[in-house]
Amino acid sequence: TLTSDTSTIDTGVNGIAPGYDVLTIWIVAKTDDLVGGDGTNGGTLIPIYATVNGDTGAHYDFTYIVRGGSGTFGHGVLRGQDAWELTAHGSGGIGNYPAVDRITIPNYAGTAFGKVGVDTTGSPDGMADDDTEAVLKSIGWRSDAAINELSITTGGSNKLKTGSRLLIFGSK
Repeated sequence: TLTSDTSTIDTGVNGIAPGYDVLTIWIVAKTDDLVGGDGTNGGTLIPIYATVNGDTGAHYDFTYIVRGGSGTFGHGVLRGQDAWELTAHGSGGIGNYPAVDRITIPNYAGTAFGKVGVDTTGSPDGMADDDTEAVLKSIGWRSDAAINELSITTGGSNKLKTGSRLLIFGSK
């Protein structure tokens, strides 16, 4: 849990222990950004970025479907990115909500294949035009290396707010 505003939260090198079958990551994030993401409603949907093992090369792929609270629907594929794009809740909106991302990566410590997982995002908001978002992503990292580190950054001058959290769980 962050005790002060900062642009990065991470596990540190070797902060993710091996020896489990499934890695589950929870990111609870709110930023001080007023305009970003969708660019509407005072910046309630703000992109944040996840990298593993310090890799900032073009090794991240994801496919997503998204449903907005106003009934909008979207989908897309991004290949060869330098991070996985996730969502934080900006300082706009109503309800002082954060966004929540949950990433699940089976076989994160294995070395036979690249890594594949699923990310789900929830970002509620109480604004009149309902700038709420739910996202489902298929994610991939083009490396056979075991995952032992995760970093979340804002990718800009905005900061993650005090109380934002990065929670790491391993399960058999």
